[in-house]
Amino acid sequence: MKKFNLFLVMLMLLGVLCACGNGDDDDDKDKDDDKVVLYDFKMELPSTELLPDATDIQVVEGAPELMIVEVVLDTYYYFHYETMSAYEYIKVFNNTNQDYNLKGHRVVLSNPYQGQNWENEDSKKGNKALVTGYLFMGLIDEDFIIPSLSYALIWLKPYYWTVGTGTDAYNKPFSAAVIHKDNAEQKGAISQTIDDFKEFWKIDKSKNNIYELTNMGVVGIRPESGTSELFPIFTPGAGTPYTHLNSSLLRSIEIQKFNDQNGTATIDLLNKYKDLSAEKQADPDHVYGKKCFNVMEIRQDGTVVDGYFFENVWQYFNPIVRVNFCGRINASGMIPGQTYIDFKATGNPGVSGWPNTMGLQFRPPLEGERIMQWQLPLRELSRFKQYLEPDQLAMLRLSEEEDTNYRFIQKTIKLTTDPALGLEFINWRADEVESEGRLSSASPNAIKAINLTKPAK
Repeated sequence: MKKFNLFLVMLMLLGVLCACGNGDDDDDKDKDDDKVVLYDFKMELPSTELLPDATDIQVVEGAPELMIVEVVLDTYYYFHYETMSAYEYIKVFNNTNQDYNLKGHRVVLSNPYQGQNWENEDSKKGNKALVTGYLFMGLIDEDFIIPSLSYALIWLKPYYWTVGTGTDAYNKPFSAAVIHKDNAEQKGAISQTIDDFKEFWKIDKSKNNIYELTNMGVVGIRPESGTSELFPIFTPGAGTPYTHLNSSLLRSIEIQKFNDQNGTATIDLLNKYKDLSAEKQADPDHVYGKKCFNVMEIRQDGTVVDGYFFENVWQYFNPIVRVNFCGRINASGMIPGQTYIDFKATGNPGVSGWPNTMGLQFRPPLEGERIMQWQLPLRELSRFKQYLEPDQLAMLRLSEEEDTNYRFIQKTIKLTTDPALGLEFINWRADEVESEGRLSSASPNAIKAINLTKPAK
C-alpha cells in the first residue's frame, strides 16, 4: 500500500513538472511573438576603425595645453525616440606633463560668422575668445581632473527646455509634460546619467573620464533688445533637443578659461540644479526676475558685470582651443545653376548632416594657432574644395595631408523596417537601433595617432 501511495505521489509530481514545462513553452512563444525583427542594411560610413591608435604618447610641442581631438555631432537617439539630448560629446586631450583641472573652463558652441566673432580679426584667428552667437554654453564649476597625456569626454547635454524667446524666455528641465514619461525603454533627458552614457558608448563603468555638461544661461544685458537691466540670457541651443550641434551649418566649439583678474573677479552658478531640493527643482527661485537653473554670474570686486557684452567676454575669458566644422556637401541636392554652398544659410540646398555617431577627427593646429585642423575623409575634402564658398573654406583649418586610412567603408546597421520594402518607408529617426556598424564611426575609447600628428605648414 505504501508503495502504491508513493507511486501516486511520484505521478503527481511528474504532472506538476510537466505542467510547468508547458507553461514555459507558452511563455517562450509569447516572448517570440513580442520580439522585434531586425533587418541588416549595408551602407557606407566614415569609419574610424582603420585609424591606428596613438602609441608612445608625448606632449605635442607648440600646441595648446588642451586639445579638442574628436567631436560627435549627433547620435541616433532622437527627439521623440529613446532620449531627448542623446549622447553627443567632445573629446579633449591634456597636452601637458601635469594634471589638468577643467574647473573654471566653459565650452561654447557658436556661429563663427556672427558679430564680433567674424568682425574682429584677432577673434577670427582664434587668439580672442568667441563672444557672440552662442548656441550652447556650459561652465565647469567644480574640480575635474584630466591626467597628464590622457583624455576626457565632455558630454554636451542641453538638458533644459527654453520656453519663449529673447528677453521673455525662461527655462525648465525636460519633463513628461514636454515630451514623454520615463519608462523601461524610453528615458527622458533629465533622467539620463553618466552610466547611461557609458553604456551607449561601450565605456568601462569604472572609468571616470566623462563630464556631464549642461547648457546654461549667463547674467547680462541686451540693449539691442530694449533691456537695460541684468537678466539671465539663454542660448537657442537649449531649446534644440537633438542635433543641438547643428551639424549641417558652419559652427565653432571653443573651450575658454575664466580669467579672475588676479583674484578680483569671481564666477558662480546660480540655482545650480543638482544642489537644489526636489521642491526647488520643480519650482525654482527667481534669478534676476526669471525662474531658471545653472545661470552664470560674473562679479568684479563684488559687483555683477554684463557677462554677454563682448568686451567683458574678452576680459574674463581666455581662449584655450577651438574647432571649426560644418555639414557635408550633397552635390545632387544643389539647385540648378548653384555653384557654391553657403553654410551660413539655414535652408541651404546641397547641405546635409554628418551620419549619426560620426566622430569628426581633428589634429593639432599649426605653430602659434589655437584652431585645430579638421581631418576630412578625402572625398569630402574634394567636394569642399569644389563647392564651398572660398572664405568659408579658408576658415575651416582643413588638414589636407593624405596620411590616414580615414575612409567611407561599407558597414551593416540594424533596422526595424525591412529595407527591401523601399528606403522611402524607413523612418531614420525611429527605425534604426543600436548596431556596431554605426558605432564604428566614433572612437570614444581611444586617442588616434592622427589626433596627435601635427600637419605640415
